[in-house]
Amino acid sequence: MHRCLLISEILCNILEFTQQYEESPSDDECKEGRKLRNQTLVSLAQTCHAFSSLALDQLWMRLESLSPLIKLLPGNIWKNPSCYAMTLVRVFWIRERESRFHQYAARVRSLRGPGHDRDIPPWFQRSVVTALAQTCQISLPLLPNLTELVWDESFVAFESSMTVSLVKFLAGPRLTNLSLLLQYLPMTSARHALYNLPYHCQNVTSFTIILRADFPKPDAIARYTTDVVGKWPRLQVLKSNPFFPGVAELLASKPSVHTLNLDVDQYSAVCNVGKLPDSIDTLILVANNIRSCLGCLKTIQGSLVRVHLQIYPWLLHPSDMGAIFQTLPAQLAITQLRFLTIELTFKYNLPAARRHLASLTEPSLASLNSFSALHTLDLSSFCTSDLNDAVYARMAATWPELRCLKMGTADISNGKPVASVGAVIAVLRFCLRLQTLHIVFDGSIPPPCPTTNDEESGVSVERVEEGKEEQEMVGQVNRWGVSNAHITQIHIGHSPTGWGVDELKGLATCLRSVMPRLGTIQSKKEPSAVAERWRMVQHMLVGGDLEVGT
Repeated sequence: MHRCLLISEILCNILEFTQQYEESPSDDECKEGRKLRNQTLVSLAQTCHAFSSLALDQLWMRLESLSPLIKLLPGNIWKNPSCYAMTLVRVFWIRERESRFHQYAARVRSLRGPGHDRDIPPWFQRSVVTALAQTCQISLPLLPNLTELVWDESFVAFESSMTVSLVKFLAGPRLTNLSLLLQYLPMTSARHALYNLPYHCQNVTSFTIILRADFPKPDAIARYTTDVVGKWPRLQVLKSNPFFPGVAELLASKPSVHTLNLDVDQYSAVCNVGKLPDSIDTLILVANNIRSCLGCLKTIQGSLVRVHLQIYPWLLHPSDMGAIFQTLPAQLAITQLRFLTIELTFKYNLPAARRHLASLTEPSLASLNSFSALHTLDLSSFCTSDLNDAVYARMAATWPELRCLKMGTADISNGKPVASVGAVIAVLRFCLRLQTLHIVFDGSIPPPCPTTNDEESGVSVERVEEGKEEQEMVGQVNRWGVSNAHITQIHIGHSPTGWGVDELKGLATCLRSVMPRLGTIQSKKEPSAVAERWRMVQHMLVGGDLEVGT
């Protein structure tokens, strides 16, 4: 149920209040009382009307199909000469019907079509919308305030069943986000409608075209994509599958485009991107498997600021991710990359993936140390159980500008970490600007001695002393030589803890010492016993009864 419909208690109160004031006043009621009652009823009516308008705006803002709009029309105006066609048999568009249709159509901001309503299948929608568009009393576009349109026909097998040609009737100049998810590029009148989209929707800033079938004519698809992209002067984001070199050449002449989104699956042709223009600073790559991701990455060159890789692995081997990590510094400008996210999404066979997900190792991560200007590193979906405190120290020493670090907190294997709270201390020591920390560690291991952590890390003495001096310059010193005043909450995923109260208090004392503003600890809800102990640690932090010594 839509959130706007969850108002039963409010409506009951309104109706009860109205009923009380609708009752006839008693004889001894004064004139002032009657006047006050009338004013209250007027205010109540105005409030209900305003509430109704806002609720309707929310209800019609996002539609999953055209069915709600079609159901506004009277049913006796259509004739069904065949099972796949509808004909308008009478002129019905009197002023009352027109205003009612536009009252709701103007509220629609986002549409995902054509939808799969049992009562109104796509072919019915096509016939009805075409008839409406050909009726002179109706102004186009039918949805004048539409800003986002996702037209999904990726499972339509026959061109006769496609309804993508309706887009030209629905969208207008206000459309900024357009997505076409098709099985293949149509060959007849529907293609003509697609070519004319830039004339109907001139202000598109984000365009997505995904073709799922094996393409018999890739040149035709390349020409279409190149032609359409070239006609949108304000285009900023392009998502494409397949992607062709001709599009890359076109992007070089369109400095407005700053984001390239590639979707590579098992049906995709060879993805040969080439050198990206300097105007493109963001790359989003969605790959169905490791091989597709690696093959596409090896063809990309550019000075990117943001990279987001989303991979659907079947069975992941450490060497696979090592190959991905090694490819990134070779293809990207190591001094330009600021934001790096590599996400594993397990759509299929989740139990097998949970059993066989291997942990990251220091050799596989070594290539990422080249990106010394990183601000954000997100590897939260990986298993990091084999990374110890010393590994975290050596990695953190290479990322002095890091603001956000996420490691292993969304790991589906829930591997037990070998790192202790010393990993947190090591990261905070070298990443002085850190504001967000998601990390998995074993909370049952006692906090390390200050000198032991430094000696085992393998980081040069000069670099360690440099980190301590920077902490001292801002007056933040404790017995670990670390204090971060930016972090107010951390996420520790499936991190285990000790059982004793003294152990929990020692852990809370350490965390409070190195992060004095820390007040919230987020963890996984399962197992519940571990989550409860982390809540105890958080209570100790907030309670303020800890002895945080220098």
